[in-house]
Amino acid sequence: MKRSSTITLLALVTLVVLCILSPWAGFSVMQAQEGWCCLNGEVSPAYSQARCEAQGGSFFATEKEAQEHCQAYVPTQGWCCLNGEVFPSSQAECEEMGGSFFATPEEAERHCKAYVPPQDPWWWLPPVIVTIAIVATVTIVFRHTIKMRRRKQWQEKAEEEEPPETCQPCTRHCRKIEVELKPALRKVTHLALTASPPVSNERSQKRELKNEVIDRLNKIVMARRRGQEVESLRRLVAPVAGVLLQQIGEWLHLEPTPRDVSIAAHLEGGKITCEFILYHCRRRGNVNVWEEQDKWKKTVVDKHDEPVGLLRSLDPTEPRVPEQLVAKLTRLLMEFIQKV
Repeated sequence: MKRSSTITLLALVTLVVLCILSPWAGFSVMQAQEGWCCLNGEVSPAYSQARCEAQGGSFFATEKEAQEHCQAYVPTQGWCCLNGEVFPSSQAECEEMGGSFFATPEEAERHCKAYVPPQDPWWWLPPVIVTIAIVATVTIVFRHTIKMRRRKQWQEKAEEEEPPETCQPCTRHCRKIEVELKPALRKVTHLALTASPPVSNERSQKRELKNEVIDRLNKIVMARRRGQEVESLRRLVAPVAGVLLQQIGEWLHLEPTPRDVSIAAHLEGGKITCEFILYHCRRRGNVNVWEEQDKWKKTVVDKHDEPVGLLRSLDPTEPRVPEQLVAKLTRLLMEFIQKV
């Protein structure tokens, strides 16, 4: 009986100690539930309002109120969807950047998949600017090409004389004025031959020679520039004159009557800067006047024809070239070589 009383007394003492220590030990013994606590989005029974609030939760008398409150819970750290990209962020930072905040990455991914980038209202401006630039460039290049081609054509037709005093409307005249000459050694590029009847009005025949005669003439010109003696040059020129007369006879062998043959050498060498002025004849009141339409400068190769001489009454029917004709052409070629 005495042992049973002792056990009962120990049990009562233990119960009293547990009731005293339970608030500090984190558990409750025979403590009645006071309500419900919402903490970090989760609802749990609350045995003490003070303990729930001390842990950072919200205390509610009923479970329904706690559930409704926790459903609206938004964590401070989550995932941000901005311009189609998902990344970790706080709600404040995400909203400050203009993004949408979500608690889970799955929600953020679903939202970002449906993201459509906003269209710039001025999206059409760059293509329009590029198109205008291309059209303008092509137009400028095309007009410049046409202008250069027209100038080149007029350069070939240009004359050193001024335009005539009178003109007809819509006609043009191109004048060439030599501005600067950069001399250089000239060479013969070809011989221009013109054969015409001595007295009749038959049409003249023309031909250009570009063969070994030209090469031999240029070599003789170089020998003269090096100071070779005149008699030595004459011995070199005489065979060239004979070959040239033979080629002229072959060219005119079908002609039944004698022909006057003029010979001119086309020379090139050095450069010359010329000013070209294109005039356009326009009607002004009751008179036609020349007006300057275009002006430009061009540096071109110095080209001109140098007369060699005239062979009169050359008879292509003669079987052999007369010696006196060879001597005459030799003299003409020697005079030409001294001038080149």
